[in-house]
Formats: sequence, C-alpha cells, structure tokens
Amino acid sequence: MANWQFVLTLLTIIISIFGASWLNTHQIDKRFEELNRRLEEMGKRFDAQIETLKAELRRLESRIAALEEDVREIKADLKQVFKSVLLK
Repeated sequence: MANWQFVLTLLTIIISIFGASWLNTHQIDKRFEELNRRLEEMGKRFDAQIETLKAELRRLESRIAALEEDVREIKADLKQVFKSVLLK
C-alpha cells in the first residue's frame, strides 16, 4: 500500500466520522424541536382545560351561592313557622 493510499483511506475514515457525527447532531436537533413543539401543544391544551375547569368552578360557585340563599330563606321561614307555633 502506497503512502498516498494510506493517507486517502485515513482522510476518508475521518470525513466519514465527522459526517456521521454531524448527521447524528442534526437528527438530535430535529427530535428536540419536535419534542418542544409537542410540549407547547400539550401546554396549550392543558391551559385550555384549566380555563374550562375554572369556568365550571365559577358556575358551581354561583349554584352553591344560590343554594345557600335558598337554605337561608327556608331557615327563616321555618323560624317564623315555629315562632308562631311556640307563641300560641
């Protein structure tokens, strides 16, 4: 094997190693970009679900407040009924 063949073979191996390394790095970068995009989409869906839950909680709070008011009215009515019964 001549010296120039050895040098050419060595250069080919070195270029192949650097090329493979570059391709691997490029592929990893693409995967990270894809993962970031998916995480952002999941974050948006999660935020939307949180907003939906907040709206539902607000609705439930208003219903509970209405129920509390109804209970107060019933208690007041019962007090009036029993107050008149006890006075007789």
